Amino acid sequence: MDSVQIYSLPEFGPIIGVLDAVLSELNVGLFIYYLEDPDDETSLKLVYANREAARSTELNVESRIGKRILDAFPPLRDTEVPRIFADVVKNQESRRIEVPYAEEGESVDYSVRAFPMPASCMGVLFERQGQSEEHVGPG
Repeated sequence: MDSVQIYSLPEFGPIIGVLDAVLSELNVGLFIYYLEDPDDETSLKLVYANREAARSTELNVESRIGKRILDAFPPLRDTEVPRIFADVVKNQESRRIEVPYAEEGESVDYSVRAFPMPASCMGVLFERQGQSEEHVGPG
């Protein structure tokens, strides 16, 4: 993911570039979602992903920027993840969960820390096969 795609006002371009340079050096994946409609958990839109997100998932993450969560990551449809993430935005409380994810024939468990951000946004830090406090699977 050489170029950054993020929805923002043009005047924030320089600071976004600086932040991306820093965030892309993290050794954990980072997604940032924007909750467009507080009454619709599926309205979470992926607005940012750092380079480690693409490396650790081995997915074409850049093509998913700007898409709603279930369009970007269809296997999450049968999980509580969209609801939990929307609750993080609405309640302004962090959550730690384990998320099993299978796409393109590979199944991986991710340790996830979802945290609130300003302006109806939330961050998701994730690592492969970590330990967490809560398991969120299908159903």
